[in-house]
Amino acid sequence: MLGYAARGTGARAAARSLLCLAALALAACSGQPAPSPAPSPTASPTPDAAPASPTAEATPAPTAVADEVVRRLAAQDAFTAVSAGGDRTCALRNNGAVVCWGASRWVPPPEDGSYAAVSVGHSHTCALRDDGSAVCQDRDAPHWERFSAVSAGNAHTCALRAHDGSAVCWGSLVELPPSSERFTAISTGEGHTCGLREDGSAACWGANDAGQAEPPRGERFTAVSTGYSHSCALREDGSAVCWGDNAEGQAEPPRGERFTAIDAGERHTCGLREGGFAVCWGNNGFGRASPPAEAPPGPAAVTERFTAVSAGLVHTCGLRGDGSAVCWGDNAEGQAEPPEGERFAAVSAGGYHTCGLREDGSAVCWGNNAEGQAEPPPGERFTAVSASYLATCAIRQHDGAAVCWGQPDPPPSVYGLMGYADDVIEPPPTDGSFVAVAASVWSACALREDGSAACWGLFWLEDPPSGERFTAIAAGGSGICALRTDETAACWVGGGPLLNAGVGVPPPSGERFVAVTVGANHACGLREDGSTRCWGDNAEGQAAPPRGERFTAISAGGYHTCALREDGSAVCWGNNDTGQATPPEGDPSSTSAARVPR
Repeated sequence: MLGYAARGTGARAAARSLLCLAALALAACSGQPAPSPAPSPTASPTPDAAPASPTAEATPAPTAVADEVVRRLAAQDAFTAVSAGGDRTCALRNNGAVVCWGASRWVPPPEDGSYAAVSVGHSHTCALRDDGSAVCQDRDAPHWERFSAVSAGNAHTCALRAHDGSAVCWGSLVELPPSSERFTAISTGEGHTCGLREDGSAACWGANDAGQAEPPRGERFTAVSTGYSHSCALREDGSAVCWGDNAEGQAEPPRGERFTAIDAGERHTCGLREGGFAVCWGNNGFGRASPPAEAPPGPAAVTERFTAVSAGLVHTCGLRGDGSAVCWGDNAEGQAEPPEGERFAAVSAGGYHTCGLREDGSAVCWGNNAEGQAEPPPGERFTAVSASYLATCAIRQHDGAAVCWGQPDPPPSVYGLMGYADDVIEPPPTDGSFVAVAASVWSACALREDGSAACWGLFWLEDPPSGERFTAIAAGGSGICALRTDETAACWVGGGPLLNAGVGVPPPSGERFVAVTVGANHACGLREDGSTRCWGDNAEGQAAPPRGERFTAISAGGYHTCALREDGSAVCWGNNDTGQATPPEGDPSSTSAARVPR
């Protein structure tokens, strides 16, 4: 619509419109279904979504049911509705609070009361208080009016008056609604608007360059939502229908799905399943189509099973139980196309290349090799490998020495900018044997057998903590994180001309982890119980792991993160512009993932 979400505990007038269609109907909708609360999830430090949704049966005692549902939902940190906007998505908690993910331009509404509905537009957001008054970000709303529904578009907003269902619009580029029409729901897009009549038929007006204002004839709907240049609606059976622009898949809902609510964003669309899980499709820039809460894969989407996963800059690779590699995401340089017939014991996805270790320790790399980063030294055997942006480092099998290949230095323009010369580049240290290695953009770190860390590379800004001993180490962007022997995390700024926002934020104090991973600007740790904690930059949802999930392995890429469940299925979140956060579907019979080694 670009986005509308309504809460079922507020004004009865608001509930009679879109609240009945896109959120929890509760008892306000005469003859409409009563909601079924979502299961109570575990706490999470990042935004999450587990919306409740309507059930299929009406109730003869709406007020009593509403009170009971509100009481049960109050004990949960649940969402009741979702609203997809230009580059972000917002959801409404049952207590009237608003939570958003995606781009960071969201400004929350004034904290002078709870809200019954929220609608995310292209660059502004509107919310309805429980009394029906409207509050809009960067837009003046008619404060004297009382509304039952509101919808924020590109440069204008439309709402339904509470007393008669007539439509009111304000802002620029507004085409006035039909004066004689009365609607039960309204949704405003970039330059067009759609409303639902009492009989469920849709009427649209405004821009129609992509067919976004031409709903299918003869259809009857329970909900409608307009995006930038596409529109979507729900039939009585919960199936979704979309029309208009589909250049990025935003008008192509997943087949076989049934939803209780739907919302069209600028270039993406989100729907709520019966169990309250959010499902999104279309453009995923800024993580707008990656809900903080992931639904388990349905029967129509059985994901691959992996024993290991590695997230690169814009692609991701996993190892099946038989050692074969599967990669997804960007493949412009062949980095997501592993050699056929090969079997690996380890895999590491870098910038635009990938490397794997065979069972005998020999290395195989594929993808971009402009700097020699995909050309391992012949005849060598390794115990660990780490692919970075323009370089690869590995631990040699027979003596534990660190070996690197490629060009771990920036282009000449960066040299001139920073005032450095070629001789600043440091080679790997030769004083001791190493058991682990982690390569970042222009630097690398390794762990000696005694747990001490040694780092080398270009533009080294901060040494590892003196006297510390570690059991695991990870590098990403220009930052390093490691796990101490007591399982707490230590992070420091590594090599590179730009500081890393992920490790610039201290890791959570007192937390214990069994694994740690670092992306371009964020970091994540895996707890003993399999739960995940992420910190740092979250502009694209990369630091917002799905709520309530338990994992055995985790890997942070550039601006996305992937993890493995106990059954070996992969779950990814964050930026998905090239499909790097969309694991492939496949045969579920492969070996499940092994526990992350400590």
